[in-house]
This record gives sequence, C-alpha cells and structure tokens, in this order.
Amino acid sequence: LYIQAPPWRLISRTVSASNPEGEAVSGAPTHPEWMVMFRRPTGDDDQPRTMTYVHKRLAAMRPAFRTDLINHRDMVLITMWGEGNTPLHFLNVYSDTDSTAIKWLDDHRDRLPTLQCMAGDFNCHSAIWDPDPRFTGHNHVAADLIDVALDLGLEVSLLAKRQPTHYPHAGGLQPMVIDLMFLPID
Repeated sequence: LYIQAPPWRLISRTVSASNPEGEAVSGAPTHPEWMVMFRRPTGDDDQPRTMTYVHKRLAAMRPAFRTDLINHRDMVLITMWGEGNTPLHFLNVYSDTDSTAIKWLDDHRDRLPTLQCMAGDFNCHSAIWDPDPRFTGHNHVAADLIDVALDLGLEVSLLAKRQPTHYPHAGGLQPMVIDLMFLPID
C-alpha cells in the first residue's frame, strides 16, 4: 500500500530525565500484519510525506527499503525479489506543489533502476491524464515526469474513461487528476 501525506502524530510518551511528562514519541500507524517503510525524520519539520506498507505474506520476497538509491522524505523505493531472484522495484511518490519529487527524479534518473510501478500524488496537471479543459496548455513538469517514467521503463496508466482522482475538501475547488500510476511499457 502506498500512502502519501500520512498521519504523523503522538503515539505515546516515554521516560525522560528532563521532562516530567515524558519525551514525546511520534510516528505513523502500524499493524502487526504489515511492515511499514518510510524515511526517518531528521528534525521536527521533516516528517515523511510517503510511506509504504508491505503485507507480511510477501516477506519471502525480502522487501528492502532502498535508501541507498533514494533517501528523500517524498519517496519510498522498495525492492522485492521475484522468480529467479529477479529484483522488482516499486516507487511511492509525493510531489508537492513545487514539484520537488519530480525535479529530484529528473535530476537523478540515471542512477535509478527500471521500475515495476511508480505511483502516488504527483500534484501535476496535464491534458494527457486530466480531461478537464483547464489543463490544455503545455506543462513542462508533466513532460519531464513522462520522460523520467520512460527512462525507468514506465508509462502512465490511463483508464478508458478518465475520472478525477482528487476531490478537494475546500468548497468551490474542482476535482482533478493528480494521483497517477505508471506501469511497465510492455
């Protein structure tokens, strides 16, 4: 399961020599049947914006969180080992309104492996995936995303009838397609 903008809150308090209430322990929801993978925060304002949950039934595929390839709060790359010990790479992405993750992928595509799946909240508008007539112009960030995906062996997966994937909570805002999945070209 890929989660973007995951909940991150106080889980409990632990014993502290300096704080009578105890030190706060914050984190994400966990469950005994699922392995959770995310980049550990390096500070108070560095909460992970992506998490990947892998069910323990897949433990025989040896899921590995690949911080050696991507160590970014907005992306989680995992490798699982398939038939014949073939590595299978899966990427969970959250790209903010500044396109941070898309720009990072564009700058580092040459060091990334071919992927089985790249999915997430890309916050990127394009007429290629969004039928809304507001998005008819050229979006260079969307073009970069498509180029990166092609270099990683992927193409955007589109339903025959495209529908919004994001419905804003704020009244008056239009639904849009910003949550995308890229799958192998073949």
